[in-house]
Amino acid sequence: MLDKFMGDGALAIFGAPVKIDEPNSAAVSAACQIMLAFEKIRALWVDRSEVFEQVGLGIGISMGPVFLGNIGSTRRLDYTVIGTDVNIAQRLASETASGQIYATDRVYNSVTEKFSAKEQGPMLLRGMESPVRVY
Repeated sequence: MLDKFMGDGALAIFGAPVKIDEPNSAAVSAACQIMLAFEKIRALWVDRSEVFEQVGLGIGISMGPVFLGNIGSTRRLDYTVIGTDVNIAQRLASETASGQIYATDRVYNSVTEKFSAKEQGPMLLRGMESPVRVY
């Protein structure tokens, strides 16, 4: 589910509100497909203007307990997710270089049979008390 656009980012949720069997695999697969499609589109844009060589895309993936539901007040209500792992995914995305997909160790450990990745090591992300192992 595409939850929202946030500035130049987007928040997608896998496995809610409709349950799916392998949400982590779906998230990583979608990230890979998005990255491939983006590079094809960017190549077309670069043909039109070299300025698009500076446009990049990075993706962060995390999993864990979150609150999913209506958040807000009677004046403004938003169906969304909040929680530490939502923040981790956003902060991972902000740490990526163009073309990179970062995932937490919990995500990677659940998809190792389908995807391969290199360990980036522990990263201390903004607002986190302890480092997060990243692949």
